Amino acid sequence: MRQELLQSAQAFLTSESVQSADNESKIQFLRNKGLHDEEIKEAFIRAGEALQIPWPPPRPSLMSQSVYYPSPIPRLTDIQIVSYALLLAIGTFGLTASITVIIKKIMSNLLRTIANYQANRYKQNAVVLSRINQCIQSQQTGTTNSLETEQSKLNDSIDRLVELTLQYKESRIKHQPYIDFKSNVEQFKDIIIQTSMPPNYGSYSTSVFSNKCSDSIEAVVQNVKSEIRSFKGTLLSRRNFPVVTPSPVTPTIRHSIIPVPVEQPPIYHPRRKRSFRSELAPLVKDTA
Repeated sequence: MRQELLQSAQAFLTSESVQSADNESKIQFLRNKGLHDEEIKEAFIRAGEALQIPWPPPRPSLMSQSVYYPSPIPRLTDIQIVSYALLLAIGTFGLTASITVIIKKIMSNLLRTIANYQANRYKQNAVVLSRINQCIQSQQTGTTNSLETEQSKLNDSIDRLVELTLQYKESRIKHQPYIDFKSNVEQFKDIIIQTSMPPNYGSYSTSVFSNKCSDSIEAVVQNVKSEIRSFKGTLLSRRNFPVVTPSPVTPTIRHSIIPVPVEQPPIYHPRRKRSFRSELAPLVKDTA
């Protein structure tokens, strides 16, 4: 029992102002103050034993229920937060470093293997190419001095022939077709004589000549031959000379001039090959 509450209840009951009050109101007041029935009974006993108090019937006892309140979550302190952050940073750095080292080792081995393979391939290719180069150099054959000399003479003759053709065309443009014709024919004859190839290098020179400069040389030679034929026809044609016919009716004499026919040069065809030595023979005899 609580002695303090009992003493206060005893003082309350023994006071003169309260003694005249009803017992039920006193009991209700004490219950409101937090006293139990036993404490109220003890307080009435201490106030006076002869006092008869009508007690109410006892209340049925109820089972007491215990309520559990969860404890609050403890808050992290600054030191704990800093320590956790440091642990997280150290763990992340260690994990990253370990992954980097593993990848570096694997990739370094892989790249080293690839580099060695490529180096071996390059060496093999270099060896094969050097052998091929040696075989090619061993198969090469040089030309003789005589063949080179003949080829240079042939080139000089062709250049001279082209130069003479150009000179002849220029002289014809200037309306002087008969001045340099004899010298040009003589030079052309010398060129034809000099361009005779030796029998030893006939096949080789023919193939080289036909492959490199057959088109240009044949075109130039055909042009020169066509010019010679046209000039020859002009000289041998009787129509080029005027004929005087006397007129019996009129005292004056008039000369009729017959126009000179111009012969068309033959059309050059690459498959048509003719020999012009028969035409050049009388010219060579006249110059001689």
